[in-house]
Amino acid sequence: MGVPTTSFAVAALIILAVPGIIYAGIRRWAGGERAEDRNPGLLFVRGLIFAVTLTATYALIFGGLLFDGLKSGPAGEQIIVARPRLASAVVLVLYLLMPALVTLLLVRKDIEWRPVSSGGLHWLKLPRSRHNYVTVPTSWDHSVRRNQNAWVKVKRSNGEWIGGWFTTGSHATTYPEKPTIYINEQWEMSSEGAFTKPIPDTGVWLAINDTDIVIWTKKDREIPNEESPA
Repeated sequence: MGVPTTSFAVAALIILAVPGIIYAGIRRWAGGERAEDRNPGLLFVRGLIFAVTLTATYALIFGGLLFDGLKSGPAGEQIIVARPRLASAVVLVLYLLMPALVTLLLVRKDIEWRPVSSGGLHWLKLPRSRHNYVTVPTSWDHSVRRNQNAWVKVKRSNGEWIGGWFTTGSHATTYPEKPTIYINEQWEMSSEGAFTKPIPDTGVWLAINDTDIVIWTKKDREIPNEESPA
């Protein structure tokens, strides 16, 4: 999708695309990803219908006042903003705030209002997903994000253990790439999966297969459940 280069294109983006994007984002945040959400064409049509319905409703209620601050320019694809404050209010209220409120109303069965737990604002309630849905696409992505500066062990299908200290310089690929991991500080491991001693100046790259078992342990720099090597 190219960057809009004319005022008409910008206006079309605001009127036809922004409400649909807001609708899709809040709907997914509240209820989680559904099977039809992986169909780009269906998502586009659904968002377009939502945006057109909003604009038609606004036009029915406000009539010509809706775009009163806009005028056609001398060139065919130009729009002159005659009343900037009015145009800004229309965009902010009708095409940003209102789509969010309408979508929250449509997905109300998927949300609940919870008080803010910090900052002394316990009186303030914000909408949260009732399903505790998160946008992290896979469990592998979730584990990588939660386990920075941690020990990691990988048990291969042949029984071999590979692992080390996952810290600065380490890296793990996440969605949409296939799961791989680079451990910047590799350690030797016993056949039972215990860390024995570091391998100086050595890192290791692994492709994580479906048959592998990955174990993360958060214990600062101490060797988890083992005595330090001599």
